[in-house]
Amino acid sequence: MFVDGISTGKNKLVKLMNISILEINFDDNQRMFPAVHFYLKSYYKKYGLRQSDVHWIRFPFVTDITSKYIEDFVTDNKIDLLLCSVYTWNHHTMTKAIKEVKSTLPDLKILFGGPHVMTMYQKQNYFTDHPYIDIACIGDGEPAVAELLDNLAEHGIDSAKRITGISYNNDDSNSSYLPARCKEISEVSPYLDLKDEFQEVSDDFHQYCKEENYTKAIVIDSNRGCPYRCTFCDWGISAMTKVLKRDQDRFIQELDLILQNNFHNVILGDANFGLYPLDLEVTKRIADHSIKHGFPKNMSVSFAKTNKVLDRLMEIHRIGHEAKILPFFLIHMQDSDEKVLEIIKRKNLSMEDFKKIKDHVSQTGMLTKSQMILGMPGQNKDTVLGSAFSLIGMGLTNNYTNLLIDLPGSEMSSPAYRKQYKIQSQNLVMDDASIPSIRAINDEEYERLAEVEIPCFPPGLEQKQKYVTDTFTFNKDEYSEMIVLNHLMTVFENNWFLKAPRMIANKHGWSTKDFYLKILNGMATKLPTLDKHVSKGKKQITAWLNGNDSFKVRSDAETGSLQFDMNFQNYMLLALLVNKSSFLNELEQMLSSMLPREASQDAVNITDLMLVADGRAEKHSKSITVQGKEFKRVIDTKFHIWQQHDENVRSMFLSTCYDQRRSLNVYQNYTYEGRPIELNQMATYIEEFYLTVNKL
Repeated sequence: MFVDGISTGKNKLVKLMNISILEINFDDNQRMFPAVHFYLKSYYKKYGLRQSDVHWIRFPFVTDITSKYIEDFVTDNKIDLLLCSVYTWNHHTMTKAIKEVKSTLPDLKILFGGPHVMTMYQKQNYFTDHPYIDIACIGDGEPAVAELLDNLAEHGIDSAKRITGISYNNDDSNSSYLPARCKEISEVSPYLDLKDEFQEVSDDFHQYCKEENYTKAIVIDSNRGCPYRCTFCDWGISAMTKVLKRDQDRFIQELDLILQNNFHNVILGDANFGLYPLDLEVTKRIADHSIKHGFPKNMSVSFAKTNKVLDRLMEIHRIGHEAKILPFFLIHMQDSDEKVLEIIKRKNLSMEDFKKIKDHVSQTGMLTKSQMILGMPGQNKDTVLGSAFSLIGMGLTNNYTNLLIDLPGSEMSSPAYRKQYKIQSQNLVMDDASIPSIRAINDEEYERLAEVEIPCFPPGLEQKQKYVTDTFTFNKDEYSEMIVLNHLMTVFENNWFLKAPRMIANKHGWSTKDFYLKILNGMATKLPTLDKHVSKGKKQITAWLNGNDSFKVRSDAETGSLQFDMNFQNYMLLALLVNKSSFLNELEQMLSSMLPREASQDAVNITDLMLVADGRAEKHSKSITVQGKEFKRVIDTKFHIWQQHDENVRSMFLSTCYDQRRSLNVYQNYTYEGRPIELNQMATYIEEFYLTVNKL
């Protein structure tokens, strides 16, 4: 399969090579610009010695990539070397697809590169476990691939065993294992150095996304590396602890070029955005362009985790908030328990720092968004609830949770660390994959889903990740309980289902902990509507942890006749919305019997407060009779928050069942009981939306 050249022996490539770069990413809402193609090609353009012998063929934009499509592309374009960009979220999908491709095209050379590939803890068995991979690229891909291509073009695989960052399947010793780093990163500007090609591809990408109704996203980074050593992360290990910076002037020029092309989402790939003064300038330029031209709509970042730059972070958020591209002040808390933080080598911001953030967002009208991670050694049910109560106590209740992924390059994946903390993990279907699973959908139902444009996985290419499921402080059953409790707290607080009653309880001397423990302990007998759906969700999560099913809960007749899978949090939100009357009645009776006598008037008003919480009552038309001026201000503040939060909540909810990019256009024209569906009130919209869909 060589173009204008010959084979000079086993595993050798000589003369002109056709190469292409493959990324497989499923996202129901957006498509990613092929950044890896430009990063690798621009570096090779500057430092490669055999550029005339290497022909770069860009992999086309495809909505549904299948193994057969990859095979056809490789054959039609006579690809010699396929570079596969592998990340945590696509590793399982990529390996499964490439294994099938390799079985059909055994002469095709396959390179895997990315943070998930052949870490220091995998190097002895990597090629045994992945025999269909010919070459592994470790560390920064640019210098390793550049030297590799030169060697392949001149001599072939057998001559290139000493390249830093490259290991070969036919090298039994794996002596070439050593991560590569970009020493010349400041001299290369991926999009700027390939400006003409970037513009051409950007135009094609724009047209593709427009035709398919996707939003456009692009990645750009001003530095690479992370100075921190969190044990669950693979960014801050080995040589990656040294941060490499791009040339500031070139980076700003590159950023301006990107902004001119009107991407919806600009993703800053830095591990700690806000750590350097340049990041403030970047934010200002993005915000100014968004205000003037309407793009980008969003700016995605991973923020710095140190109080040394807290003032800069708050200024970045203020600017982004005013431009409506940063709706949240994102706090990477991960956990609040000191013992857990010590085990994972994570130093959080202090309580004083959190208070400073809270005061800042209160003044600016911004929202906070806190991130937790479930599954870390040291956690148990008590610490999970304790972290939730800490967040609520600080007013940081807009929480979202990631389940701990066993990253192969992290310290947590090392044999010694796993043995010390008795860590076990499983390869399971991604819990946060927004595309509905097709695990239990028959042909008729599949066609129905297609008619309402619900995206599905290409058959056989489900997304899986390796999750931590057992440690020295919890087993699999306890982990299931931890997930349920955390998601319930999110539904109760983030979505206001129990926030107003909790505030009433706080007002009358109950702690947040006491209130929620009474709710959780009383579910089975006093809140049967809640308990029924929690039990269903828990059963599904347990099945998922046993490797038998999807993480997502299948909807039922009570939550809509259109059957699909949704994560536990969204399932509970929908279930309580649909069964709101019975749930509110049970809740009112429970709290009326538990609250002190002097709180009886407040207990009577729980239903009214819940109506306010779910958006059925407007600020000036609904009479709230709760005693006390302070609580009335809380209610008023809620409306201010909800108006900003509405779009995000609806987007989150729709992403689990309907393609967001189409839904707001398609379903705006539907009516319920002869009138248009209102999109300005989240709960009302969701209820009516599903009722409408049931008629399809």
